[in-house]
Amino acid sequence: GLGEILCNPQIWTVGCISAILYLPLSVIAALWGTTYLEKTMSISTEKASLCISMLAVGWLIGCPLFGKLSDQFRNRRSFLLLGAAGGFVTMGLFLLAEDMGFQTMLVLMFVMGFITSTQSLAFAMAIELSPRHLAATAVSSCNFLTMIVAAVLQIAVGSILTMIISDSTPATDAARHTKDAYAAVTPEDFMWAIAVMPALFLVAIGLCFLLRETHAGRIEAPRD
Repeated sequence: GLGEILCNPQIWTVGCISAILYLPLSVIAALWGTTYLEKTMSISTEKASLCISMLAVGWLIGCPLFGKLSDQFRNRRSFLLLGAAGGFVTMGLFLLAEDMGFQTMLVLMFVMGFITSTQSLAFAMAIELSPRHLAATAVSSCNFLTMIVAAVLQIAVGSILTMIISDSTPATDAARHTKDAYAAVTPEDFMWAIAVMPALFLVAIGLCFLLRETHAGRIEAPRD
């Protein structure tokens, strides 16, 4: 059952790849992206939110397209590798937001969402890497890893910013808990806080080479 899935290193590998490819949505779109763009680009909340929403538009288009292509070419791993490499490049460019214009950021966010939408293929691979009778367990385990990494990194970015504030400003504890708690944070501070994300995409690239290609079919023998 669950133990068989958790003892399968391929499930852990595809789960970690899934978690990293999901970070633009779970960390940038869900929590820190709007504030980061406000700080680094000096734009309004409305414009920052519009930029971040382009991530979802990219996913909306990319998920069904990459799903169809991976089925057509009977190849999952190459598309996951494409997403990891594209995520590394686009997240690296995202760190340079201070030097970008509004329209450029709109395009970058769309491309980031589009290219990392290959994350959805990780769930298909989790099924194909597992016995048929454990398909739901495999998908659930993959999703568990995805959400755990998302939660940890959301907290990690906030913790890094809090440490930066503590080290660089004399703000009181009370001030740090107000709605302006991050008012003293500079664009460079934010860049340092999220710089771990491009590094994680490099990890995902490496993990893709450890992943077995399923050729869009189950590679584990089903239970008799």
